[in-house]
Amino acid sequence: MNNAKHTPAPWDVSGNEIWGISPWNARFKIATVTMPSPMNAVDWSANARLIAAAPETAAERDRLKEINAELTQVLEELLPYAEQEAQSLSECNKRDGDCEDEMNECNAWIDKARAAIAKARGESEAA
Repeated sequence: MNNAKHTPAPWDVSGNEIWGISPWNARFKIATVTMPSPMNAVDWSANARLIAAAPETAAERDRLKEINAELTQVLEELLPYAEQEAQSLSECNKRDGDCEDEMNECNAWIDKARAAIAKARGESEAA
């Protein structure tokens, strides 16, 4: 999925210049990074490399967003099973009194799952 509105990768750095490389291997200048002042210790070539990495960084961000969405969906689908297990452990604890540790651990994992889902969805973690 590439909805980029910028010059597509790859970008290359040569000195303080950032170059795009076309599909037919032609180079074209995208930008020149200038040094704000010769007195500061800014490494303009490091800035140029950072800027040149932008397309790959954006692509990786998009890939990770897709993975996060898939993992969030799986977690949401598994949550009812964990809740069912917690209910069973609660009933066991009421009946036998020896399932409290397992019940508490299961409920802690359920809380963590709910918080992770809320965070992934951009919702408040407070219920």
